[in-house]
Amino acid sequence: MKFLKEDPSIKLLLNDSLMHVRCCAHILNLCVQDGLDELRTLLEPIRGVIRWIRAARSAKRIFKHKCDEYGLRKKVIALYTPIRWNSTYKLLHDAIVYRDVLTDMYNEFQASDGQFITNDQ
Repeated sequence: MKFLKEDPSIKLLLNDSLMHVRCCAHILNLCVQDGLDELRTLLEPIRGVIRWIRAARSAKRIFKHKCDEYGLRKKVIALYTPIRWNSTYKLLHDAIVYRDVLTDMYNEFQASDGQFITNDQ
């Protein structure tokens, strides 16, 4: 980067504009992350259930049982990754498909004093 800033031929050719261009994907990511921050209270319960299902064997068994109960194929639901805004899209897409299963599991979570049980004792 230092070479680009100091080379006179590049400076003259690009009129120094190269150093001021922002990556469109980065700007889009910042906008989406800002919007997702506004939805945090709606997204956190979904993310919490997904983390619980992926972390605890007992939750995986419950998830499989609930999928069978609702006639759905068991699937590994994508985790939320903060630097990949489309991970929220994938998570929400799967959450819509598995809405009944996740709702039942969340209600069980609420009934257990609001603690996701992640140890398999």
